[in-house]
Amino acid sequence: MVSPVLALLCIWHDSGDLHGPLNTQGTAGHKRPKGKRIARWILDIWTYEFTLLHRKGKNNLDADALGRMEIQNNITHIASQTALTVEELIKAQRNDPELQQIINTGIIEYPYILMEGVLCVVIYLIIPTVWRQAFLKRIHEYSTSGHLGRDKTLARAKDNGFWVVMNADVKNYVSKCVECQKLNCKAQKYKNLQSIQVGAPRDRWAADIAYLPTTKGGRRYLLVMMEYLTKWVITVPLVSAAAYAIENALTFEIILEFGNPKELLTDNDTNFISETVNIT
Repeated sequence: MVSPVLALLCIWHDSGDLHGPLNTQGTAGHKRPKGKRIARWILDIWTYEFTLLHRKGKNNLDADALGRMEIQNNITHIASQTALTVEELIKAQRNDPELQQIINTGIIEYPYILMEGVLCVVIYLIIPTVWRQAFLKRIHEYSTSGHLGRDKTLARAKDNGFWVVMNADVKNYVSKCVECQKLNCKAQKYKNLQSIQVGAPRDRWAADIAYLPTTKGGRRYLLVMMEYLTKWVITVPLVSAAAYAIENALTFEIILEFGNPKELLTDNDTNFISETVNIT
């Protein structure tokens, strides 16, 4: 019978969430795992004898590469999101002034990497400036995209590419999308109604124009005026709703009858805020 050989297992990690639940020798720590995912990790490795070692994330790229191997091997698919071939994408990146500062140094450092000659951020394809509008059009407007909102469009863009000012560009693109502006109605927030202090009689009047069927005399407008305290209503039929007609009605029906009011409340229609009415 051959005795089993016990090999010491070293686990390198860059997650601070493993420090509390596990000690460096793999024994239980003083903290509970944060979330179900960390708990599952611990259960998976609990049956082994291991030493837990921490390594900074920027130095733990081998594990990151293994975890994202499927995406790394699919650079052609990611490049297709920009309607480019890999060769065209490489050429566009080399000609991009923004990316030349990174590529021309000769040393690609974290978080940048080269995959099949294409400059990426760890696993993300860096979209050159000249192709960003086409990229966003595919992400946001194509039949399979559905004109998603800003946050969902940004999340989808981040799944397929990267550039420094992506957040601002996505926000700007979605806000200027013609179809979105036609169909999306933002809910308006209205302030609570406020009580109006009435004051003395004849101090405050309200006025508005009602549009009615044209009479035989050609009158199709009705100027409605109400005194706030007494609720006294005066109506004046008008042929025209022009400022001069409103001025005449205010002068003869209110000012000459009850005196000049301290305040006239209207809906700020151009007929009421014209210079002619304000002078009156």
